[in-house]
Amino acid sequence: MSLYVRARLVPREVVTVNHGTEPSPPLVEYIKTDAICDKELTKWNAKNVADFIAATDCRDKAELFLEEEIDGKALLSLSPEMLMKGMNLKLGPAVKLYNHIANLRTALLL
Repeated sequence: MSLYVRARLVPREVVTVNHGTEPSPPLVEYIKTDAICDKELTKWNAKNVADFIAATDCRDKAELFLEEEIDGKALLSLSPEMLMKGMNLKLGPAVKLYNHIANLRTALLL
């Protein structure tokens, strides 16, 4: 089964803006994955993965993905527990990173 990258948008972060008493809908910024790598996700190298992480609101963790040699295949296998134990991340950053990875997986594997 081949998993090809299509021009997909992955949420960078969700920002809620409140003006007055009425909550407004969240504003979402997107990452264009094809600008990071035009290959299928399983063929991404550690640099592509780090570039994706650097494009999120977790950019300070991007270097870890290079140091740990996390490529596209490894990225697809990561769990929150692996992020916390294997990469020594606290729960908050691990959950945020896992959500970015899940959004990427959903966008590129559909």
